[in-house]
Amino acid sequence: MATSPNIQLLIEGCRRGSHKFGMGFKYAPVYGIGRAKVPFSKKLFMFKSAEIRSAYYKRSTGLNAFIVSLGLSFGIK
Repeated sequence: MATSPNIQLLIEGCRRGSHKFGMGFKYAPVYGIGRAKVPFSKKLFMFKSAEIRSAYYKRSTGLNAFIVSLGLSFGIK
């Protein structure tokens, strides 16, 4: 019994693999990193946290990727 092209492609896809490795660091003190008054207002600008993450992705088809991201959290009270 012969397999159809769609099923054959699906079987070959199962043999391929991918892996993702990563790490991240976050600095978020209870009272925030910094505060400042907004000019001409009674509001307070708060810098809450900073985060950096990196990841490496590798697929058996030869695709490789590396990403670094930076996240900053702030609010106005």
